[in-house]
Amino acid sequence: MSIFGELFAIPDQPWVRDAVCATADPEAWHPPTGHSTLPARLICVDCPARKECLRWALEHNETEGVWGGYSPRQRQRLRRGERVELPTRPERGEPLECARCGVGFEATHGTAKYCSRYCSKNAQTERQQKKRQALREQAA
Repeated sequence: MSIFGELFAIPDQPWVRDAVCATADPEAWHPPTGHSTLPARLICVDCPARKECLRWALEHNETEGVWGGYSPRQRQRLRRGERVELPTRPERGEPLECARCGVGFEATHGTAKYCSRYCSKNAQTERQQKKRQALREQAA
């Protein structure tokens, strides 16, 4: 049985030996409550064992941790038959379009979405304002 298998009680199967996470920090796949699962999910995107890992988690009704690139909530949605997209990782330097202002920029990391901190912060503020407006309309 591999170290990964000993930690998580998974039988020694060929896909476990090929899994990228078998050589990575297990804490990443079981982040504390309230922390993002995105770092682990991005590692899973390129893993050769991703499909087998996800299949195992769904067959064994795994309710904790990231498996096959999906968080526990995403796996629940998959079980209900909903479509759930895997995260995609832009290549460093790949041209992207800012999700807020539409300006082109080059990715500096795998989760780049905004061209600057200014756009990121303003997008967050706009989302919060929309949420408040929706709540006001709902209350009226």
